[in-house]
Amino acid sequence: AIKLYVTRKALRFRRDHRDLFAQGSYTALPAEGNRARHVVAFSRATANQTLIAMTGRFFLKLCNSHSKPIGEVWGNTTIGLPKKTEHKIFRDIFTGKTITAEQREGGLFLPVNKIFSHCPVALLFAESAG
Repeated sequence: AIKLYVTRKALRFRRDHRDLFAQGSYTALPAEGNRARHVVAFSRATANQTLIAMTGRFFLKLCNSHSKPIGEVWGNTTIGLPKKTEHKIFRDIFTGKTITAEQREGGLFLPVNKIFSHCPVALLFAESAG
């Protein structure tokens, strides 16, 4: 049921934002922190829209038999946003949850433990007026 939900929401979002996928720039996003190798992320961006797609990986190495790949298991892991990103507040397409980028070391970073608090996959979207 979760896979079907994620697939349906992602395809519906893509249908409703064709220009973002057809004309938006693609940027691989670096992960930092103690679980960095367990996260894959990229952004698609136009002048007024930014989408960040991220997912976890290597769950057997990430979790022990008592933990799930959500929440605090991600420790201090963050995703660095491109320098040109003007958006700081994103809405997760799957959960509706709002995530705010944190400013540090001259850049913007997204905390993975907050993004993956319920599920280790996210589509974060931000849009400017205009």
